[in-house]
Amino acid sequence: LLENSNVSSHAQALEYLALAYQMSGRPKLAAERYGTWLQRFADNADRQRIQQRLDTLLASEQEPRGRTISNSKSPWHFFGSLSQDIWYQSVNSEFADTELDAIDRTALVTYADMGAEYQADLYSVRSFVSAGYQNMLSTPRDDVRDDEPFVRRAYIEISQPDNGMQLKIGRQSLYNDGIMGLFDGARGSWSALDAVRVNVTAGLSVDNPHYASDTQRQFVGLSTDIDDIIGTVDANFYTHLQQTGGIWDRQAIGTRWRWRGEWWHSIALLDYDVSYNVINNALFNLSARFSKRWHAYARFQLYAMPFISTTNALIGQPVATIDQLLQTYSDAQLRTLARNRTSDVQHMSAGLTRTLSPRWSVQLVTAFTDIDSSVSSANVVALPATTQIDTSISLMGSSIVRASDALILSYRLFSDYRADTHTAKIDWRFPFAEKFRLNPRVAVSNRSSSLQGDQVIIEPGLRITYLWNRRYQLNFEVSGRWSDRTLPFTEPLSLRDPSFEASGELTETNQEIFFYLQWRADF
Repeated sequence: LLENSNVSSHAQALEYLALAYQMSGRPKLAAERYGTWLQRFADNADRQRIQQRLDTLLASEQEPRGRTISNSKSPWHFFGSLSQDIWYQSVNSEFADTELDAIDRTALVTYADMGAEYQADLYSVRSFVSAGYQNMLSTPRDDVRDDEPFVRRAYIEISQPDNGMQLKIGRQSLYNDGIMGLFDGARGSWSALDAVRVNVTAGLSVDNPHYASDTQRQFVGLSTDIDDIIGTVDANFYTHLQQTGGIWDRQAIGTRWRWRGEWWHSIALLDYDVSYNVINNALFNLSARFSKRWHAYARFQLYAMPFISTTNALIGQPVATIDQLLQTYSDAQLRTLARNRTSDVQHMSAGLTRTLSPRWSVQLVTAFTDIDSSVSSANVVALPATTQIDTSISLMGSSIVRASDALILSYRLFSDYRADTHTAKIDWRFPFAEKFRLNPRVAVSNRSSSLQGDQVIIEPGLRITYLWNRRYQLNFEVSGRWSDRTLPFTEPLSLRDPSFEASGELTETNQEIFFYLQWRADF
C-alpha cells in the first residue's frame, strides 16, 4: 500500500504500520509513524482519531513501564518486552464463476525489545535492540518472504547532558533533516549555543528491517536546529548528500519552520534537490482555533512522487541495481530516466471542526490532489495524469455509553479518473468490564466506474484487548472483506476465452478473512 500510486491508500497503510508497531510493543516507532501520518494527512477525516492515538501513546510512555533489576541506587536500569503474533489470512477470488486465486497463509512472528541504561554523573549510556523472527507456518507463495529474522533497531547512545552532546551508533531511523527512514550509521549532536543545536548524520540506507543495509547507498547530512529564532519561531536548516553506485543520487538542501501563536500554529518546510532542480517537498500548513467550539486548518503542498532519486530509474527495469543500469546508460541518461518516472503532485486541503457539546463534535474535510503524468521511456509506459477529490464528514463522540469510549460515524466520497467511491463507516471503541477493551467497526463502500464496473465492498472487524496486571496484554482481532464487482460485457473478452458465454455482464467476487492473536509481556 505504501508503494501504491493511489495517494488515498497511503494514509491507511501508514496507520496500519503505526498500529502494528504499537501492538507489537514498539511505542517509539508507533509514535514516529503517527506523527508522520499527522504531518502528511492533515486533511484526512481520521485526523482526530490518529491524534488521540498518539496522545494516548505518549501519555502511557511517560509512565514507568520497566522495573529496576537491582536496588534504586544502582546506575543500571534494564527494560524490555517479549511478544508473539500469530495471524491467519484466507483469500478467495472468483471471476465469472471461475476461481482466480485461493490463498491460505499462517505466520508466527516473535518480537523481543531489550534495553539497558547506565546513568553516571557526567554521562549516560543507553543500548537498545528490537529484533524478531518470522515463521511461515504455511507454504508461502512467491510474493511472500519465507522464515527470516529482522532487526528494527540496534544501537548504542551516549549522552553528556552538561554540554548537550549525544552520539548514537547502529541501526536507527529518522524522518527529519532530509533523512527518510531506517539506516545503519551514526548521528552526533551537540549544543553550540543555548538555542542552537548542530547535528551530523552519516550511514547506509536500509529499505526494510528484513534486509541488510545497502552498501551502494551512502549518505551524509548536516543540520542546525534554532529555537525561538524570532520570538516563537523555531527553524531547522539542513543539507543531505547521497551516493548510489558511485554517482550522486541526491544533493538536497532544506529547511523547516514552525510558528506558534496564541490561537494558531503553522508549519512550513522545503526540500529542494539541487542536482535535479526539483522540489521534493514544499508544504505550508496553518491551523487555528477561533473559539472553544471552532477549529480550522488549511494545507498546501507540492511534492515529487516518488521522492526524486536516481534509484527511480529502476522502476519498470529488469535489473535491481544502479550498477547494472550503468552498463547500459550513462549518468545523464539515468537522471533522465529517474525524472521521467517521477510525477509532480499539487495538493490543497482544508478542514473545519465544530464542537457541538462536551461529548460530540463534527468535522468536515475536503481535499484536491492533482497528479501529473510521468513520461514514458526505456519501454516503461507512463502513468496517466489524474485528479483526486476527497470529501468527508465525521461525527465524533466520546463517553457516550461508558467513560473513555469513542464513537466515530463518517461518510466519505473519493473520486478520481477511475471511479467514484462512497464509504460509510462506524468505529466504536469502549471499555468492557475492568480489563477488557472492545473495538467493533464496519465500513460499507459503493464504487462506480464506467471502465472497471460497479463494486460493493463490506469490511467488518472486531478487536478485543485484555490487560492483566499492566505488564501483560492479550489481543485478538477478526476482520473480513467481501466485495462483489459487476463488469460490463465486452466482445473481445468473449472471443479470447470461449468458455465465457455471451451475456450482458461479468461478475468478480472476493472474500477475505483475517484472524490475529497476540500476547505481550513487559518487564
